[in-house]
Amino acid sequence: MNRAYSIVELLIVISIGIIVTVIIVSGYSRFLDGQRLNSAVEGTISLLQKARNQTLSALKCEGSACAGVHPESGTFYGVHFDDNAASSPNRVIRFRGNDYGDGNKVFDNPGDDFVNFPKAVSLSSFSLTASTCSIGGLEDEELVFERISGDVLMICKLEGVVVATSTLTSGTITITSDSSGLSKTITILPTGVIQVQ
Repeated sequence: MNRAYSIVELLIVISIGIIVTVIIVSGYSRFLDGQRLNSAVEGTISLLQKARNQTLSALKCEGSACAGVHPESGTFYGVHFDDNAASSPNRVIRFRGNDYGDGNKVFDNPGDDFVNFPKAVSLSSFSLTASTCSIGGLEDEELVFERISGDVLMICKLEGVVVATSTLTSGTITITSDSSGLSKTITILPTGVIQVQ
């Protein structure tokens, strides 16, 4: 006896196939969002740790790359948080010198000196606190690490000009996946220790 499939049976099989495909695609999309978020967080932490470690291990600064840095003081390294660049909306940049604007941004491996966040990931919250930088209107997007101790210094600027440098009392950076709403918070302690929540 030959039996053919009815149209109802075919529609049921097609419907089940569509449902399974939607479940797989949405799960994969969430997985990719999580991976993009993890990549941005890990890159940010890596740059913070690298800047701190390089400051702690820096010897006397020599050569043309150290312009503006006192030759006996060693080299300072820091991190600049750029949340409004036209070419790359959210990125973190490691720099050498007393602040990001002093022109000492020359490194041996330029690809290791910044993290561009993926398009669907953003720097959603950035809160740094230091006692002398509590005046309204100051830009607080740079951290520099102190020689010897590794403590975090906050560079406070007004219209691009450094007006104060103060020891960080607290710092949190929240990075968010725009499409899924997932977020991770990086906490920077005054001692330079970094925690992720």
